[in-house]
Amino acid sequence: MPANPVLAGYQTTLRQILTAIDQARAAQNLSLGVLVGSLGLFVFLLIGTGQRRVPVWTLLAPVPAVAASCRWYAANRARWSRVLRRRAFCEAGIARLENRWQGNGFTGEEFRTPNHVYDSDLQILGGAGNDGSVFELLCTARTGIGRRRLADYLLLPCDLTESRARQAAVRELRPLGEVRERIALLGKYGFQESAWEVFSEWLGTPAATAPGWVRAIAAASSATLLLLATAAFVTAIPRAQLVPAIPVFFAIDMAVAGWYRNRTTALNTAARRVGVEIGVARQGIELIATLEVRSVKLRAIRQSLMEGNAAGALRRLERLTNAIGECDKPYFDLPSQALIVRTQLCFAIEEWKRRYGGQLRSWLDAWAEFEALAAISGYAAEHPDDPFPELRDGSASFAARGVGHPLMPPDACVRNDVALDDRNRF
Repeated sequence: MPANPVLAGYQTTLRQILTAIDQARAAQNLSLGVLVGSLGLFVFLLIGTGQRRVPVWTLLAPVPAVAASCRWYAANRARWSRVLRRRAFCEAGIARLENRWQGNGFTGEEFRTPNHVYDSDLQILGGAGNDGSVFELLCTARTGIGRRRLADYLLLPCDLTESRARQAAVRELRPLGEVRERIALLGKYGFQESAWEVFSEWLGTPAATAPGWVRAIAAASSATLLLLATAAFVTAIPRAQLVPAIPVFFAIDMAVAGWYRNRTTALNTAARRVGVEIGVARQGIELIATLEVRSVKLRAIRQSLMEGNAAGALRRLERLTNAIGECDKPYFDLPSQALIVRTQLCFAIEEWKRRYGGQLRSWLDAWAEFEALAAISGYAAEHPDDPFPELRDGSASFAARGVGHPLMPPDACVRNDVALDDRNRF
């Protein structure tokens, strides 16, 4: 039995996850078999109808099975992905506690600043080689913006009030291992990281909104065009009465799209990148909203996100950017071009940026703060013998007994007592 109860907890959870992986693999294989079988039946009937061996209506028979098996298979793939990521989370925790984590995480080298007063001496940020760094040991942040804030915590000074607020937040988060695991599982895919550079680039350009009357005309014209085309095929209204009007509204759509083409092309690319990255931060902000917190800093973070309805606004942005991606699908490409759907989505996204762009910076900042605190709380939970320092008012002083560097293995670390104050200066 390991001496460290945290290590034992990780190992127990890992055994449960390995069992869940076997179950998920079996379910995924079964659902794949059902999907292939239902598709095979559809193809068999399609060939039969082509050869006039079976009536056409029989093609409808396997459609519910195909649809249900597709959803079942997708759900099992998502479950499979989730348990694999849970395994990676537990294995990383075990590696940290068994002192074999070096070189497997984020070193923090990209956040290095020249001539920092203590970074190199204390190996705060990593570099070439696999020696590890304090940043890599601490960093369980899921997103790029969280890693950036953790580096700021390690490199930038703060006053005594802020230090106490951070310490209280870390104390509160320390026992919440489930929260840290939920952070690790945020996002549909592991490559989604909510990199700050993506948002900074997008927010760095002013919102290119179109006048309201242009947006209204484009929306009305596209809606009328769709109604006319639909009516021409599914109603008894003579097409001779409907078809002549279609080119008029089509020309209006093309004129609007052509006028804004250069602008929307650039916005399209930027919006797609934001759409890929926003999901992780949005889910993280929703996670914070579910927590009941007591410390001053955590309450301030939660309140800032709740007051602005950050989760709801980010969900709308995510839907808009996902819709742009749907426009490229083969089944929607031509209709989206005829109805200038991309142009109108770009209008809506830029209007979102005009309304929420300033708040987005503060929302991402709040999430980054929470991630940095959660990462430090993970270290505190995994090292229960490491004490929280007592922070006192008065003149500058530092007193510690048995202090050692966290990168040194416990069996090799030589600990020392240190006292620095007005009498013992460094």
